[in-house]
Amino acid sequence: MSAIIALTMAGLRSRGRAGTAVLLLVLVIAATGLTAGVSVARGGEGRLDDLAERTNVPDVVVQARGLPAEPTAATAATPSTAATAATARDGAATLAGVPGVRAVAGPQRVVDGELVTGSGPADLESAEVAAVDDPDQVVGASQVTAGRWLDGPGELVVERSAATHLGLVPGSAVTLRSSGGADVPFTVVGTATDLTDCAFPDCDPIRMFASSSGARRLDPTGTASSTRYLLDAAPGTDPEELAGRLQRDHPDLAGWTNTWPDTRGDILVASRIFGRFVSAFGVFLLVACAIVIAGTMTIRVIRQRREIAMLGAVGCRPREIVAALVGEHLVLGLAAAAAGWVLGSLVSPLLDLGAAPLAGRPAPVWSVADLLLTAGVLSLVLVIATISPAVRAARAPVTEALRDSPSAGRLWSRGPATRVPARLSLLGLGPLATRPARTGLSTLAVVVAVVGLIVTGGFLRIVESAATDPFQTGSPWDVTVSAQASDSAPAQDGSGPQHGTGAQGGAAAPDVAAAQGAEAARIGSVVRTAPGVASWYAEANRPANLGGETVLARAFDGGPPAYQIGAGRLPLGAGEVAVGYGLIADRGLKVGGTVAFEVAGATHTARVVGWYRTTEDTGDILLLPMAELRRTEPGAVATVFRLTAGPSVSPAALADQLSEALGDDVPLELQDSSTEGLAMVRTAMLSIAGLVAAVALVNLLSTLLAGNRENGRALGVLGALGLTPRQLVGQGAVAGAALGVLGLAVGIPLGLVCFRVLSDLVSASIGMGPGYGSGPGLGVLLGLAVTPLACAAAGGLAARVLAARPVSHLLRWD
Repeated sequence: MSAIIALTMAGLRSRGRAGTAVLLLVLVIAATGLTAGVSVARGGEGRLDDLAERTNVPDVVVQARGLPAEPTAATAATPSTAATAATARDGAATLAGVPGVRAVAGPQRVVDGELVTGSGPADLESAEVAAVDDPDQVVGASQVTAGRWLDGPGELVVERSAATHLGLVPGSAVTLRSSGGADVPFTVVGTATDLTDCAFPDCDPIRMFASSSGARRLDPTGTASSTRYLLDAAPGTDPEELAGRLQRDHPDLAGWTNTWPDTRGDILVASRIFGRFVSAFGVFLLVACAIVIAGTMTIRVIRQRREIAMLGAVGCRPREIVAALVGEHLVLGLAAAAAGWVLGSLVSPLLDLGAAPLAGRPAPVWSVADLLLTAGVLSLVLVIATISPAVRAARAPVTEALRDSPSAGRLWSRGPATRVPARLSLLGLGPLATRPARTGLSTLAVVVAVVGLIVTGGFLRIVESAATDPFQTGSPWDVTVSAQASDSAPAQDGSGPQHGTGAQGGAAAPDVAAAQGAEAARIGSVVRTAPGVASWYAEANRPANLGGETVLARAFDGGPPAYQIGAGRLPLGAGEVAVGYGLIADRGLKVGGTVAFEVAGATHTARVVGWYRTTEDTGDILLLPMAELRRTEPGAVATVFRLTAGPSVSPAALADQLSEALGDDVPLELQDSSTEGLAMVRTAMLSIAGLVAAVALVNLLSTLLAGNRENGRALGVLGALGLTPRQLVGQGAVAGAALGVLGLAVGIPLGLVCFRVLSDLVSASIGMGPGYGSGPGLGVLLGLAVTPLACAAAGGLAARVLAARPVSHLLRWD
């Protein structure tokens, strides 16, 4: 063992500084990518779960339209049953008596409104204000992150992610517009955590807190209010199953439900996707490392064959030589793993796209498990990459290695070299055929770079398209007009009120429903005749029970939505339904099959006629025509209108036109195409792809340089025959360009296949389904045309090092 350690340390001391630095750089980059990817993929989960535990996150949130009546002697004496109206009994006590419920917080009054963000009619953001006088409630407590809690009727506390996105800080003056169109001023006194939904703007409306008197300022009559309860499920109770039972047995209290598992998945989906991508590129870099290391080991064997042979001549056994050669790289790998672990741990908080808006930007987490994982993976790659050339070097005959001249190559490799035409050999292609293994390693490095650039270009195109064109991700509209000013069902996708229920709670509910229907009819008449509208449809959203779990059922009226269809078509009439891809992947639904689900206790059975792409609720959505919903709910009305502007009208101009026709009190919302966070993702992807390309060029240059040194005598002969140094450099450039062309020929089709496989895996996990994304684009493919030029430059540079030497020096034996 001492001999092996001594040989390893001697080998490290004798290594060239430049080559060692390049190898360490590649290893550190790979370790950084691997550590950051693993940390991002699961780091946010731990912090989010810690916050959920500290605040006793509600396992189920239930909400229904209307307010409970003040208790009276008559209602207090009324027995509490499931059929008793919510306005005549204590809803909290009823919910607390449901099997599987451990604790209940509420009732909370929740008021719908809009945050005024500018002077234009579309400068409004949907908002909901919950009346919470005590933040330390038994379920769903809120932790103040800045400022303080409420102390007066004119004060607001804003949910943390919304405050960050909108730039609201303690002391900010804001204006909320009520459902009746009145502007009510408030002052922001603090920001706080809230886990009843995911981060804004991925999930809206903006969540705010006010005192009970503050909520009454915004909605004095209670027509725009609803009642919410936060439920803590007993151990062993499935929140999804509990939500389904509540909607079935207590529709007056649980008209809308949301569960923590669903919200948690929505919060973490971005981190998981980006983490998987970074991890995948970390693995990709490891493959590049393996190729570089294998090439480096081959070069070392060439340069130090005499030293290795001398070790054998003085009595070192082959296994000791192999262990020493492998040990050198393991020492470098462990050092690189430690450095990459530190860098990856420092970088990962900056890449947290999911939990950070809600739980705050984390401090670096120094996970020993991440260090061990990175070191183990890196060591395994190093052993695999070095063991073969190390064994070959250690077992080479000592007399052969101690010869003054290099060996002429194996017999099996001489055939290809002799079949290269003389003119092509004169151009520098002969040595490529003489050493096919080394040529293959160099070509493989180029292939890895080409594949990396294609995959990166394809993913960048997908990310930019998703960020700038919401039509691609399941939001096919420009402007939203809502007639649900008094329907407080919270939105799940940043697209207006959702998950409302047809069940009416309270004596005022029929009047509210009638008013909504009349308002929807008025909006519909304006939308149909508006000159700037190219297409429109209206929708109504209901919670549906599918196999004991709650999913979103969306009924549409008017023109069919312009969703991207993955297979089949959209439904045309009653008895048909389309589904998001999430239900295809997770629930086993198939196009052409049937699905049974419940809406407000009524059973629907429909044929699945297609699936479409959407990131909303990770694709767990049932899309049905209004005729299907009206089979069990005859009075259902679509109250959210989605409009697409014509080619000659901008969305903002269309919003102004509609506001003038409908009145300023009608909620209008422009489609948000924010590119927040896109620059960071683009920088990370391009940096990784650039590093892969740089590694490939460095490896190619090292391999060509080693090959030229091995064939130095041949170059000397060519020089003696009259070839000028410029011509010798040209030979090297041609050889490099040939490797570049070969790498392109293999890398382009392989890269397109890798992109399709990786993009299908990622898009399927977020509900978009396979086949999403059309590849890197023609620009990236045309840009790859510089690959042969770059390789030619590397080949010319490698040849120039020897071509500048005197011919007499080159004619000596190496």
